[in-house]
Amino acid sequence: MVWWALAVAAFGQDSRATLPRPLAGHPAFEVRGGVALSAGPDLASPPTVCIEGYPASWLSFEACGNGSGVWHNAPAPDFLHLRGRVRVAGVAQARSSLDLVLGAGLAEIQATADEPGLDFGVSKLSAPVEAAGAEASATLRGRHWIDRGARFYTTAALDAGAAVMPGAAKVLGTPGQILPFVQFTAGVGF
Repeated sequence: MVWWALAVAAFGQDSRATLPRPLAGHPAFEVRGGVALSAGPDLASPPTVCIEGYPASWLSFEACGNGSGVWHNAPAPDFLHLRGRVRVAGVAQARSSLDLVLGAGLAEIQATADEPGLDFGVSKLSAPVEAAGAEASATLRGRHWIDRGARFYTTAALDAGAAVMPGAAKVLGTPGQILPFVQFTAGVGF
């Protein structure tokens, strides 16, 4: 024991471990911002914002998009994701963790300003501006608890997936109804 104490003092190592103790006993809420790439005529859409809530340590509900129809009404393209997510695997070291997360839910694309509601199927309009359908995703998510009490953390997520939207071809002018997407976001949570 004495040798251990001397070794720790000599090498400046901290032998204390910090156990993350968030307010709810698990991560409760996080906000991330970043970029998204998906099929469509314009890749220069506004930045993506994700808001995620955790009713349990392994389950979360997330909404991602550029805020069209909520924060702004700019005629900008958007790829909205509304999904439930389940943590299926993870590793943790000290105050950091890396998780594999699978998600499923609804997605909506829009070519210009958002219209109310979700338009499933193929629109009967001659020039529809949005379409919706089911989606599935896989995410690699990292966290690092930043305060000594381990109540707040930084987070980053790399998402990849695809949505099936029968009306996508009419909205985007691209062939097919399967829309792959990739997004990278980073932010904070508690």
